[in-house]
Amino acid sequence: MATLHTFAVTGLAYGIQQIEIGLVGVSCLLIGLTAAIFGLALAIDGGLLRWAGLLDVAGEISTAASGVVICTTGFSELAMVMIALGILGWKHTLYRLEPGL
Repeated sequence: MATLHTFAVTGLAYGIQQIEIGLVGVSCLLIGLTAAIFGLALAIDGGLLRWAGLLDVAGEISTAASGVVICTTGFSELAMVMIALGILGWKHTLYRLEPGL
């Protein structure tokens, strides 16, 4: 039987998850826009290769777009699975790179 305490904890966890989704989305958006402006400055300056700055702008605009998507839809289960697989793969390669194994 569910008690009032169970409903309060569930509501609190949901609220914290929504705050986390908002913070992650906004940080992706801000990081993407900031780095895109930096890439645009590199492309305009001409001190480095112009295509490198334009490549940065294209990549960071997609990062900003992913921040908007995270803010509107939240975290997807596929993204969480991909993060878990990335961590497992990273740990697996660390064991292979150690000498003597």
